Amino acid sequence: MKATYGTRGARRAHALRGRPRPRDRCLRRTKEADEHPSAIRLVTAAESPLTGPMTELLLRSFGPRQVIAEEFAGLGGLDSVYLFGSWAARYEGVIGRPSADIDVLVIGTPDRDDLDEAAQRAGARLAREVNVTIRSAQWWEDGQDSFRQE
Repeated sequence: MKATYGTRGARRAHALRGRPRPRDRCLRRTKEADEHPSAIRLVTAAESPLTGPMTELLLRSFGPRQVIAEEFAGLGGLDSVYLFGSWAARYEGVIGRPSADIDVLVIGTPDRDDLDEAAQRAGARLAREVNVTIRSAQWWEDGQDSFRQE
């Protein structure tokens, strides 16, 4: 058989040999893990010069949801907390410039000092400014202004 390269060639080569492609095996394993949660195993990254920078990259790219949830969890007077703005848009797949900050919408009547401290802690962990907007539950239910409609 003639050697072929690239994605199409790899598909043809695996199909001709009757073996599943590596991508198919990976997807099958992922599906099995989803169906059997006990099959999921957490591991710690090996020590490497890349471990720190990769961890930082992942945290800065995907961490705001988790960090905001952790830092705001103990606050009283919160009905809901939402991420919005450019980071949320990039997370949802909207193409644009990378976000420089994290915008958080808080629904409720939290203590503003406690909320500010939580935002500062989250910002320090994420190495980004965390901007908090507070609105009442009534504002959220009415939804008459353009900000809420978006």
